[in-house]
Amino acid sequence: MLSRQPEASLLSIVRQTGEVPVSALDTALEDGRFLDENLVELLDGIGSAPLLDDRFAARILADRDAVHSPTRLDRFVERARILSAEAESRLAKRIEFTRRRYERTVLTSPLPEAVKRQHLSALYGPHDPRMELPAPPTKSIPTAREIDERWEEYLAQRNELIESNIALLEHLAARYRTYGIPHVDLVQHGSLGLIRAVDKFDWRRNVRFRTYAELWIRQAIERATDTDRDLIHVPRPIRQKISKANHIHRKSGRLEKLDAQRFAELTGVDKTAAAHALNVKSGIASLDVSLFDDGGSLKESVADDVHADDLMAVEREHLRSRVNGLLSQLPEREAKVLNLRYGLAGEQPHTLEEVGELMHISRERVRQLQNRAIDQLRDRGQSVDQLLER
Repeated sequence: MLSRQPEASLLSIVRQTGEVPVSALDTALEDGRFLDENLVELLDGIGSAPLLDDRFAARILADRDAVHSPTRLDRFVERARILSAEAESRLAKRIEFTRRRYERTVLTSPLPEAVKRQHLSALYGPHDPRMELPAPPTKSIPTAREIDERWEEYLAQRNELIESNIALLEHLAARYRTYGIPHVDLVQHGSLGLIRAVDKFDWRRNVRFRTYAELWIRQAIERATDTDRDLIHVPRPIRQKISKANHIHRKSGRLEKLDAQRFAELTGVDKTAAAHALNVKSGIASLDVSLFDDGGSLKESVADDVHADDLMAVEREHLRSRVNGLLSQLPEREAKVLNLRYGLAGEQPHTLEEVGELMHISRERVRQLQNRAIDQLRDRGQSVDQLLER
């Protein structure tokens, strides 16, 4: 039986109102040991009562939003408020409570095992050992609607912790603004790290969530910069070795550029691998880069406008010879239909009716001859459609 006053008060409120107030829940969860010792008993006592956010600050913010009608951005920034250590702990406990409540609701439902696994994989991933939990005993059988409600409650608490650390995410993303990646993309990648931190955070370790989340955010951003910064991907270990070798090379006072032999000496990498890594890392140049004193770009020096028309003429002649070779394999009537329909002989393309009038046959017969001719060419392994479209 629940003997502590906060838990007894919470159950009394639930019986009277049919709802679970957040303020009373936070009081009941203040002692973290309760989540491990008496959680099952509390969940059975609460039953299917929904979670109600009765915090005074939340009502004030909602009323102010209704009066002033701010933009979406204003509302989002307002919610991204910084939490204290105590508020982080309370929210983390509440997240665990809603997560375990959702988990128990799924496990005690009459759903098939495959569907239960699908629900739980959204929490832990498909290969987490917690996916193998047996169904605990329960007094009532949850419905599909209750499962959806428990999931929405969990997401609401989880999103509150995510949004309260948006300022931290923006601050960390700004540190990488010189990496050549748009700030919006850095924030998006960092958001994935922030979400991962929320899912893995353990309030029992007595560590600030901001400190823990910073590691995950920076890791996500740095991995993104390694992948997206260059046109050719260089593996992260090789990139780190190149960066370390450059740092040692500059610190030693040498002015010449780091070469493959020096890179191999500093990092212990094979000379062939070192040369390949340096070539990939530095062998990329933009076509718009200015290479000449007059401002000319690499793109202008590569492009050959003088012979472009000649090349197009050669290509058209080659294509024409290929088409004529294909048509020569067809009977006379089928070849004539294709010539008239697609203008392959230098004329304008004709409609089915126009071809029928020229050949003194019906429109339907023209369509049949056209389809049969194309099928015959396809049977010979030729893609006539692509040739005709060109």
